[in-house]
Amino acid sequence: TTLATLPIYEAAGLPMLNPTANSVDIKGTDFIRMCLASDVQGPQLTACAVNNYGKKKLAVIYPMSDFGTGMLEMCTNTAEKLGAEIVMAEPYTAGTDRDFSVHLSKLEKSGADGVLLLGDYNETSMIIAQADRIESLSDMQYFMDASILSEVFLERIKDISHEENCIIAAGYNPYDDRDLYKEFAQKLKDKFGIDTNEPAVYTYDLINILAQALEAGATRETLADTIKSMEFENMMSASGTIKFNADGNREALDIAIIGV
Repeated sequence: TTLATLPIYEAAGLPMLNPTANSVDIKGTDFIRMCLASDVQGPQLTACAVNNYGKKKLAVIYPMSDFGTGMLEMCTNTAEKLGAEIVMAEPYTAGTDRDFSVHLSKLEKSGADGVLLLGDYNETSMIIAQADRIESLSDMQYFMDASILSEVFLERIKDISHEENCIIAAGYNPYDDRDLYKEFAQKLKDKFGIDTNEPAVYTYDLINILAQALEAGATRETLADTIKSMEFENMMSASGTIKFNADGNREALDIAIIGV
């Protein structure tokens, strides 16, 4: 949807402030992105599996979408550079597929020692819950990004037999212990009854960044350039300073690695 609407906003002379769409194909002169772009997120996720957990033969299960195919390409290229191998890449249709027995049968036969599991909390939680019923996959580890973090995901996988088979490489730390972040998390819980999640954190930061840019004198025409010229502190998604490069993407940051 972001790719489809971007030309319309550009034609109208409107800047786009993007919380969570990560495709590198999404770009423009009046464009600001809060989440990590796929050419950062994909390599970091793959490097987490290979460098931090010693995986050499990776399977990729991904949604058939711009997000999924873009991340697959980035993960494949990074695995090759790091001396690992993608031994299986199997797509699914998000919002439609619920039975992943074919994917898991192929995973059993692939010889993979880890899985890059792409997508959001709905399908990823179903895949892990179904895999847990297969004895040969009981020790498999799954590597995901922060888009899966939700109460639904945690509820569905709470009874899995193998601890820490779900590893999340997140562009922000959902368990940040700063008082500022804890206050934000409590307000979010009180007002909406939900825990912090990627869209909430990134959108909240983006609104604060918009407000600071307007206070600095930005107009519709100069908003993106003003944001790119500024530094932002005390954000929910980063304990340090946030800056944006000439393309409107955040400069590369460390990631939080979370074992569930």
